[in-house]
Amino acid sequence: MMENIVRQPAVRVRQYYPPESLAAIPCRPWLARGLILRRCITEIIGASSIGKSSLMAAIGLHLAAGRDFGRFAIPQRCKFAFLTVEEDEQELDRRIGAIASRLNFTREDFKGHFEVIEITRPATLVTVTRKGVVEPTNKLMDLEIQLANKRIDVVALDPLAELHEAEENNNGQLRAAVGYIRDMLYRVQAGGFLSHHSRKGITAPGDLDASRGGSSLGGLVRLAFTLTPATLEMAQFLGVDDDPGLWHNLVRLDQAKANALAKGAPTDWFRWQSIDLKNGPPGFSDHVGVLTPWQPPGAFDGVSVFRINRLLDRIAAGMPNGDFYTAWRRSPERWAGQLLMEDFGFSEEQAQRGLRVWMDAGLLFEADFVDQKGRNRKGLKVNDAKRP
Repeated sequence: MMENIVRQPAVRVRQYYPPESLAAIPCRPWLARGLILRRCITEIIGASSIGKSSLMAAIGLHLAAGRDFGRFAIPQRCKFAFLTVEEDEQELDRRIGAIASRLNFTREDFKGHFEVIEITRPATLVTVTRKGVVEPTNKLMDLEIQLANKRIDVVALDPLAELHEAEENNNGQLRAAVGYIRDMLYRVQAGGFLSHHSRKGITAPGDLDASRGGSSLGGLVRLAFTLTPATLEMAQFLGVDDDPGLWHNLVRLDQAKANALAKGAPTDWFRWQSIDLKNGPPGFSDHVGVLTPWQPPGAFDGVSVFRINRLLDRIAAGMPNGDFYTAWRRSPERWAGQLLMEDFGFSEEQAQRGLRVWMDAGLLFEADFVDQKGRNRKGLKVNDAKRP
């Protein structure tokens, strides 16, 4: 009997031909374009208390309502499930209630599309045996059943460190632990939204290696973003350094990995705003911070940090003949404003204003150099410490 059973191979090699028409290829299954893909993990990297949970909850509400979130287009309503182990039920009410109030969501926006995942402590989805073997727990299996039954489109897991027992600095264990979560998401056809703490110290915007623990995590996620606070240098660059009450409440979201997107995505800015819940006597009610999209008022609206740094590289390298650019139009052949006009599509006046902003912020400065004819001249240099 046994010898008559035909074993189905787990691996097969098949002939491939490219499609006859590119238009016939299905679009990528974006749930929030540029942010969340079905069957893939998006990682949000940031320091403790920077606002990862609040950002995920706000995005979850937009997914549930089918409402675009800033530049991230959401084509239709999605079923969103939120698993957070850092907040109890009442704190979750405060935080999500404040977000809904500030961003004008109604109870109808939640209905049938926003779920909260309850899990007993410890909330371990993946464990490690005494012999060091990484294994899924019954809780991960139960979660998979619940997500499948409810046909969840996006699940947020907050934070990663609380959901597994793997040694973070052990690449093999961490890869196996997150691999189990990724495989589960693939089986239920959901997009994963994962928050993860950054390493100690200053996190550079857009740095995938800022993620705490082994580097293997970066290979498992499809998209990754860093969430970092505004610095004084960035406030000067944006022209808001004279308003500490504003820029101390600004955070930026920068693309750190995006296999499914072109490079050079713009920086997304958010501002913390305090919401009074009015749930107590005057002066004693709770206040909750809510991240709201914020548009910089500066000269470089709509220009990504990637493109800005690429242009700064051109200025730093100097001209093909060895001379350096100048900020002054009286030397038109060396005027750096031409580069801004070429790369950013600026008018002459916009280019002049942009150079002035960079000079005032100390991002560009003049230094002596000797030109091709042996003359002492002044040219532009870039202060790398003040790059955006």
